[in-house]
Parts: sequence; structure tokens; C-alpha cells
Amino acid sequence: MRPRVCLDHAVQIRTAAFTRAGYDGVFKKRPGDKQDGCVILYKNSVFRLIKHKLVEYYKPGVFPLHRDNVGTIVLLQPRDKKVANQKICVANTHLLFNPKRGDVKLAQLGVLFAEIDNIAFRKVTHGDVKYHLVILCGDLNSEPYSPLYKFINRGKLQYDSLTRREVSGQHKGQHLGFLPMPLWKAKMGVTDTCQYVNIVDERRGKKEKTRIRNSKTENLKMIRITRLWKRKMAGRKSRHQNRSVVLVTP
Repeated sequence: MRPRVCLDHAVQIRTAAFTRAGYDGVFKKRPGDKQDGCVILYKNSVFRLIKHKLVEYYKPGVFPLHRDNVGTIVLLQPRDKKVANQKICVANTHLLFNPKRGDVKLAQLGVLFAEIDNIAFRKVTHGDVKYHLVILCGDLNSEPYSPLYKFINRGKLQYDSLTRREVSGQHKGQHLGFLPMPLWKAKMGVTDTCQYVNIVDERRGKKEKTRIRNSKTENLKMIRITRLWKRKMAGRKSRHQNRSVVLVTP
């Protein structure tokens, strides 16, 4: 059976070949002179593209977002009228490889999840936030059952005793220091539940701004993924080392 949705990080996109096969897609190239990036391809006869987001993790002056990795996110609607209301959010990313920089990997995930939270959002009903189905894929440059993997699979991570090397499980050896507390600064604009501050404020309808907890609070030892990731989860270990794929259902 032919695949309906294809995801991978690509050096080149052979547009003509995919078009002839009936596929369309979105591609985010890494900045600078890099030729690789992330692409999501979908079958035109099966899905309609509702919206998409090209994610660039590099944010000038915002530490630790100083690496040029990228991601792509799409919201697809089935063309079959019987299931047309069951939209699907698909995300694909390639995180930083460096085994020593777990802080960068987690910050990149925080941004990706905040973008997914925005794209997959449906509505708020009686205080309960509803989301579309989410599928998360990519090269996460982490070992199965590493803290980074468990963060995605369990929806939370207590990081106050973790070193930068331990996060991805790729490399064991002398540690280069513990993860900072807080893991990221308020300047990043992302809460410890991996949501954009301005988006949360907008949904709450409050004039006052959301506070990102400071390092003195107990909860800052932990980051969480918002309800989108906490309902039903299924994790799959890839046959390829340093690659993990997680399917997430709200």
C-alpha cells in the first residue's frame, strides 16, 4: 500500500516526481548555506492543507536557542466527507545532534510543542482545551528511554538533577554541568507547559500577563507538556539508533 503521508528530513526535494505521484508538501530549509531541512508530504487526493508552520529554532539573543535546526508542522483535513471534521496535525523535526547539549535539545522541543499547541488547538469548552489529533515524528537525536524520550512519552520531566549529557542518552562520560534552572528564560516566551505566553493569555481572556515561574519556585524543577500530550500516548522505538518516533493522540 502506498503511504498517504511521508515525513523525513531531506537534502533535496524532487518536486516534479512527488507532484507526478500526487503529493504536495511543505519544506523548511535550515538557515544559511545549509541544504538540508525538514519536509512533510501529503497525498493531495486524500488530504487538504488547512494551515502550516515552518519552525526555525534559532532566535538571536535568546539562549539556548542559538542553533540552526528546524521543523515543519501541518494541519490536514481529510477530503472524505465522512471524516472531514477529524483534522490531523503532523509535526516533523530534526533536533540538534550534539550529545553534550541537552539544554538546547529541550529548548528546541519546548518551541516545537508551543507551535504544535497553537496549530492543533480547536477550542476551549467550559475551561477544557480541545485539540486535533497530533502525530509527532522526526530525528530527535536521542536514545530510546532517555530523559528526552521520556519527556515526550510521559509529558513531564523533572530536570533539576540532570546534566546536559544525560538528556539524550547518546553519550556517557564526564558531565559538563547540570541543566540550568530555569531551563529557559522568560525572553523565550514559552511557559513551563510548553505553550506561548501570549497564546495562553489570549485564551484566558485576561489583561494581565502570564507569569513564567522564577527559579525559586519548586515547580520550576519540572517542565510539562500541556494537556495535548497527556491524554493517550503511544511510543515506538525506531530500529535506527538516535532516531525516535512518537505518536501522540489528544
